[in-house]
Amino acid sequence: MWEKPIGIFDSGLGGLTALKEISRIMPNEDIVYLGDTGRAPYGDKDDSTLKLYAKQDLSFLESQNVKIILAACGTLSSLADFSELQINVRLVGVVESACDSAVKVTKNGKIGIIGTSSTINSGTYKKKICSLMPNAVVYQKACPMFVPLIESGNIDCFNSKLMKYAKDYLSVFKELNTDTIILGCTHYPLIETVIRKVVGSNVNLINSGEKAAELVFKLLKSENKLSSKKSSGKIKFFISGEKEKFLKVANSFLENDLKKDIETVNICKWGSL
Repeated sequence: MWEKPIGIFDSGLGGLTALKEISRIMPNEDIVYLGDTGRAPYGDKDDSTLKLYAKQDLSFLESQNVKIILAACGTLSSLADFSELQINVRLVGVVESACDSAVKVTKNGKIGIIGTSSTINSGTYKKKICSLMPNAVVYQKACPMFVPLIESGNIDCFNSKLMKYAKDYLSVFKELNTDTIILGCTHYPLIETVIRKVVGSNVNLINSGEKAAELVFKLLKSENKLSSKKSSGKIKFFISGEKEKFLKVANSFLENDLKKDIETVNICKWGSL
């Protein structure tokens, strides 16, 4: 029964950071990945739209007979009330595990959070950190241009436009002596080299997708739901937008040729509120 796949969804490419970690720590698990690339980014959408998108993404993954779903999207994890969406599969977001990790590694209690405008405006990460570490000094910064640039394939430090935005968004963290920064959008680890160039090598960067992947492993292990297969797991990709844009970054990041493993899905047909 527990040979069912793990489901992962994101607005686009960001969830690949979680997928890569899941594949590393659970190499025998099958995975179904949904990237809603046709409607990315999610960070500029209103709450009612995001709730609809969440319902449709979750309904599609449920149809794939998955055993657990990772919402590898900082925006939806921050905003959507998943309890209202009536799904029958265990659901994990990215907020709690990232915040737990941040308070464990910070030395001076100065923690930064970067994310989409919707994520930052929700205050969800900040509230969670303050509940865990009441004396923490938390600074939040929205980085609205990061996701569109990443989705278009501009992910290296030689891209002048990306570097300009990175300096504009992130230079403040050096001034504030922040020693830990949560990458509150799973897209951001794809430009970790760029982020490091601005904030410095001594800052702890918390990869929210990676930490959520570790949580998925712990949950499946505790519930005896890990795959018992000896062979490598299979990964199936579904996207709602153009394949070429997705492949440009995905093939480079995952060091694989995914062309044969990607299908396009009309996600709007799946679920309504």
